[in-house]
Amino acid sequence: MYAEDITNIIRRIQCPELTTGIYFESILNLLLIYLVGLLKHAAMRQFCEQNHGTTIVDVHKSFANLDKITALLAKERILQYPHGTGIPAVQHEFEMNHADKDNRV
Repeated sequence: MYAEDITNIIRRIQCPELTTGIYFESILNLLLIYLVGLLKHAAMRQFCEQNHGTTIVDVHKSFANLDKITALLAKERILQYPHGTGIPAVQHEFEMNHADKDNRV
């Protein structure tokens, strides 16, 4: 039940860089994680409050292992962005969804 709720939150946010906000590889990523960290997001705070907690661990003790949430993020990233988010992915999306419009003019 909680996993479905968290998955719905991830889908609503629609951010390919979304992380748990806990791990970072460099200081440069720290700002990005602060901005797009799932656990800091207003939707997640609202979810915790609705489930009588202040943090995700308060909602359910199994979330102390953030690997579950990281796995949900990874799964949704693959489903939402199957070609990735880099330049080749943008080019592919453009070719699939916008190239025909340019030819009709």
